[in-house]
Amino acid sequence: MHFATRKTSLLFAALVLAGPKGLRRERVAAMLWAGSGEQQARNSLRQALVDIRRLFPSTGDEAIRLEGNADTIWLAANADEADIWIFDQKIQADDGESLATAADFYRGDLLDGVSLPHEIDEWLAPFRANYTRKALDLAERLSLLPELGSRQEQACESLAERLVSLDPCAEQAHRALIRIFRRRGRTNDAFRQFLACKEALKRELSVEPEEATRALVERIEAPPEHLKEPIAEGGLPTRPEAKAEPLRPTVSMPEKPSIAVLPFQNMSGDAEQDYFTDGVVEEITTALSHVSWLFVIARNSAFAYKGHAVDVTRVARELGVRYVLEGSVRKAGSRLRVAGQLIEAASGVNLWADRFEGGVSEVFELQDLVASSVIGAISPRLEQAEMARAKRKPTESLDAYDHYLRGMASLYRWTREGLEAALPQFYKAIELDPDFAAAEGAAAWCY
Repeated sequence: MHFATRKTSLLFAALVLAGPKGLRRERVAAMLWAGSGEQQARNSLRQALVDIRRLFPSTGDEAIRLEGNADTIWLAANADEADIWIFDQKIQADDGESLATAADFYRGDLLDGVSLPHEIDEWLAPFRANYTRKALDLAERLSLLPELGSRQEQACESLAERLVSLDPCAEQAHRALIRIFRRRGRTNDAFRQFLACKEALKRELSVEPEEATRALVERIEAPPEHLKEPIAEGGLPTRPEAKAEPLRPTVSMPEKPSIAVLPFQNMSGDAEQDYFTDGVVEEITTALSHVSWLFVIARNSAFAYKGHAVDVTRVARELGVRYVLEGSVRKAGSRLRVAGQLIEAASGVNLWADRFEGGVSEVFELQDLVASSVIGAISPRLEQAEMARAKRKPTESLDAYDHYLRGMASLYRWTREGLEAALPQFYKAIELDPDFAAAEGAAAWCY
């Protein structure tokens, strides 16, 4: 299939990903032709749609056809017309053959290696994360089947190896390989795979394998020294020898400055406002993660401490960070107060503490102030360019942002009910601000 232009091929790919719900004309024009004027972008979209219709003419019995109305465009097609649709269909099954077929269809990140406009890349990010998660779940499901034929076993091994090569820290894929090796009686290979996983996690994230991963090798006797192998950058064993280190309850710190943003306390006296407090913390975490020289612990790891009285020194030791940021959020009517304190864990010294007050409509500015103050406390010589990179304002609409935060709070429950509760919130956010890319991406992720 040959498209007239690169933008036309990207439009078709976006339509395939969007599925039957389609894409809004205005939004896709802005994503693909962001540098053009509004009228020029609409004209370019119109021409691209003409090119697609030329490839898929409406004859009445076509397998794929382009449809649309004044606001939305979509592809109408059978479920077996695109690899990604077949993948989605097969992973719903319970039999090994269907799951193996799905594994064969997974080839890596969506549009991997393709140079994309920033707007398309941002829109695509939730889809990439979603399909990576689906592939990891698929590898683990295959490896856990009680009866696994040689075809399913090979499909599982190939998929898991592909996932590990893409992300050496993909523990689910490592676990799938360990199970496959154990099924074959290759206990040395299973142990080597565990070492590969352990080394990748230590090198990339400064963490230890999860309990589920460790449990797979607890009853495997360590192989002889001459069979132990060093670990390649890609997370798969190489030769010759490497020594297994005992598992530790704590992790070593990365070389660059590192920080964990702990869940802030909701001081509003209303548990219903937890979503807002968590959203503020997530935005501060995201802002800090944009600073290239700062290692920021992932949200999920830090939020494991939510609702618990914590000892900062112990938390820092367990997460392997030098600094811990904690604080509180008080939302009363239209007023908002965000307080924070930055602690150097080793010494217990409070490096910075402050509080910022303003209207709820100033929530983005308050988040930026906290993030910038933390960065400045860690490195007084921070360049202004790094400060600017840490700041972002996802939407001009506070109401849209509120619905987005409510949706994210439901999404992070990681349940079907949570997804069903999150989707209407994201749709409302998009309705209030049609250009709210984060909400649009999050809504797409729910499917």
